[in-house]
Amino acid sequence: MKQHMEYIYALLLRKIYNQNCSTISKKVYDAFCVRVSKSVDLRLVGFDWAWEYVVFQFEYWSSVKIQQGNKMNPSWVFGEKAIQRWEKRLKSSQYYGEKFLEKWEISKPVRFFSSSMGERWEKIRSQCNNTPEGFLDCQLDSRFSKESKYCKVCEYAGVCEEGV
Repeated sequence: MKQHMEYIYALLLRKIYNQNCSTISKKVYDAFCVRVSKSVDLRLVGFDWAWEYVVFQFEYWSSVKIQQGNKMNPSWVFGEKAIQRWEKRLKSSQYYGEKFLEKWEISKPVRFFSSSMGERWEKIRSQCNNTPEGFLDCQLDSRFSKESKYCKVCEYAGVCEEGV
């Protein structure tokens, strides 16, 4: 998730404020994760959630006069008050986020389905490795991969490989 957050944060920062930032400090990010994990299962958070969250925060700050020489502070996006704003957001916030992106001519980056599937399947394999449920799941979706570290040690690997 940190990669997604940093990428989106840096993208919006560059396009809107002409400001470069490549990382979010470990302290700020860790505090963010601890706080967000109280209401969201971080294992399920992906690029789409990260995009909506960061866009929401940037849209909020676009309507507030920034006093620091047009510089965006990471704590404004990832701090406690920002998380509270996110948790109390209205349904209309998505509409305003889209209008904000249109105004700045920013499009959500395209993420190709196939490029992230290897990572997702590896995560799924890790959760159900060497179980009958995992075997059934892999068979239904043809998830066997000779390169997977989980498939290599799974007792069902031979049967899965024949089924592919």
